[in-house]
Amino acid sequence: MLVKTSAHSVHVTISSAANLEETLNKAVDILFRTAVANKCGILVTRHSHELYTADVHPSVPFGLTREISM
Repeated sequence: MLVKTSAHSVHVTISSAANLEETLNKAVDILFRTAVANKCGILVTRHSHELYTADVHPSVPFGLTREISM
């Protein structure tokens, strides 16, 4: 499940490992235009096996997507 919390952030809940990559790619696609407009990259943070956030983030170079685990 994807929940857009702002123009810069999407919360992601994964129901199955089989759809992890597809769901995270959709979150990145949602944020793409905002990232381009702000000349930032996208940071995907894993909070647990089921919970992720994707954010347009100034610490990520423009055109890149980075992943971190908390």
